Amino acid sequence: DLSAFADYRFTRWLSFRSTFGFDYNNLVANNFYDTLTPTSRISGGGLPLAIINTTQANTIDNSNVFTYSNAQGTGRFHEHNRLTVILGQELYKNDTTASMIQTNYFPVGTTAQEALANMNLGSALNSSSPEPKPSTKEVPTHMLSFFSRATYAFDDKYMLAASLRADGSSAFGSKYHWGYFPAGSAAWRISSENFMSKVTWVTDLKLRGAYGMAGNNRIAPFQYLTTFGTGGNYALNQNLVTTYGSNVLANTALEWESTTSRDIGLDGTFFNNRLNVSVDVYKNTTNHLLVAAPVPTTTGYTSQQQSVGVTENKGLEVQLAGRIMQHRSFTWSANFNISWNKNTIESLGQNETYYYANSGWAGSSNLPDYIVKKGQPVGAMYGYVSEGFYQLSDFTYNPNTRVYSLNKGEPNNGSVTASTPMPGTMKYKSISGDSVINANTDQRILGNAQPKFFGGLSQNFTWKGFDASVFINFQYGNKVYNDNKLEFSSGYTPGATLLGIMKNRWHTVDQNGNAYEQLVGGQVVGASPDSLAALNKGARYWIPLVGSSSTTFSPNSWAVEDASFIRINNITIGYTLPAGLTHSLHIARLRVYATVNNVAVITGYSGYDPEVNVRNQNPVTPGVDYSAYPRSRSFIGGVNVTF
Repeated sequence: DLSAFADYRFTRWLSFRSTFGFDYNNLVANNFYDTLTPTSRISGGGLPLAIINTTQANTIDNSNVFTYSNAQGTGRFHEHNRLTVILGQELYKNDTTASMIQTNYFPVGTTAQEALANMNLGSALNSSSPEPKPSTKEVPTHMLSFFSRATYAFDDKYMLAASLRADGSSAFGSKYHWGYFPAGSAAWRISSENFMSKVTWVTDLKLRGAYGMAGNNRIAPFQYLTTFGTGGNYALNQNLVTTYGSNVLANTALEWESTTSRDIGLDGTFFNNRLNVSVDVYKNTTNHLLVAAPVPTTTGYTSQQQSVGVTENKGLEVQLAGRIMQHRSFTWSANFNISWNKNTIESLGQNETYYYANSGWAGSSNLPDYIVKKGQPVGAMYGYVSEGFYQLSDFTYNPNTRVYSLNKGEPNNGSVTASTPMPGTMKYKSISGDSVINANTDQRILGNAQPKFFGGLSQNFTWKGFDASVFINFQYGNKVYNDNKLEFSSGYTPGATLLGIMKNRWHTVDQNGNAYEQLVGGQVVGASPDSLAALNKGARYWIPLVGSSSTTFSPNSWAVEDASFIRINNITIGYTLPAGLTHSLHIARLRVYATVNNVAVITGYSGYDPEVNVRNQNPVTPGVDYSAYPRSRSFIGGVNVTF
């Protein structure tokens, strides 16, 4: 890691600053799998295997900035006018290389140290092995930027600013390397006007507005090119032959994603700085969204990186800060903020109004659980509407044959769950109004991950030598897809432990093992309705579904929960020793403190934590909870000493 910095001032108005950084990282990840590991049993024939992954990254970052400012000038112009002009250039270059070597079939008893130090003790993978062959890759990422900014202020009353950036990125093809992003702002300090001189309770008041554009190029490199890898094999002449294939559908029209921001704000300080207020109204529009859009499977791919679509965010932000009480021995100050934001998808391109997205919590084979749709927010959750479970009243019972028949007109979700409906099985609502539940017509938007409003409150107290602070944040109106409920209430894995709530499920067998309800030849055969009702008195949940993940994990409204919360984030209490005592110890200041983080959460969410998102690699499927670790509570104590 090597960095350098230079700062030159040619005159009292003009300066030049240059920074240069070079960073080299070499990461070696060694993996050894002994005979008892699943990797050895599945991929190594029950013998030890070893893998060495090596990654090297070289990064160069250089910036050069010229600055002109008349802040130190003299004369009438310099007295009333402040002008600053910045011209700059920046270069970023990252080159990453990676290699992987895997050796299998080490002799039993080989230690990790012996294997990784002597990879030749094992055997190289043969041509028929399905495991990864030794591989290398090289990924260069480059970016060149030019930027400028000018700010002007007259008597600190009228202020103007303008800027322009030009960024060139290797993530895009030659026609779309460059993106240009202008910005401008203006402010008026109203409190400096003569007509405000008699308004003594206003300390400072400023009106401001801003307009600007910013770019985004954060995608995997070279998606505008057709690239090939050696990950495939074909069986030719009874041998597996390595083939070249591409897992990316190239798109030469990829370009910079741009966000246009518009903001009008008012900042005020009142009552001799005891109260500060800041209000912002904004509207942000993002164009040419860089998203992995679905494509027809006839192309041989499921998705393609595209520059399509428009999203909009608009809302209101309010911040309040003030000294509520201030006495000689006691002070109380607080900071509060709250934001309302509305997110909307304005466009998905010329030929598309919606597409489905899969969060991937249960693998790609599961049904889509999100929908990206024009007019809806990002994070719209999609699925069936749960109506609990089939009741005895939904069936006609024949006492002679002991057969339960689903009443005419009752929705039949057997095509979705791959099971015959019976008293106690999960029931979905028919959106289309017919008696057959299917994925095309009986799913709808169940909620979204965007909160209606959110914010925080921090408070600080002092009394003599004691001090305390409390920070609380809150969120209201957003939903979470609690997929733990889908998996751990199903019978997808035989013998698996279920959620505790499932002890109140519908039972088909009594405590003595007597069957009250079962499928025989595709028909539901069981005891009388009175007997089943007595067995399942107080049942709140359905019989666990049995089948594949695509039938037992179907996304539905039961798993979509309100994730509103109020969290006491942290509490800190401290005590500063009297100055007379510390000075006698030749110490300027000594403070002891204790902090508790994640103190408590007030929420109706049934999971561990409403602030969860375990599938955050996909920006269109936020708010997924699946086997996430609960947030820990931590206790910290410390001493601050100043000599």
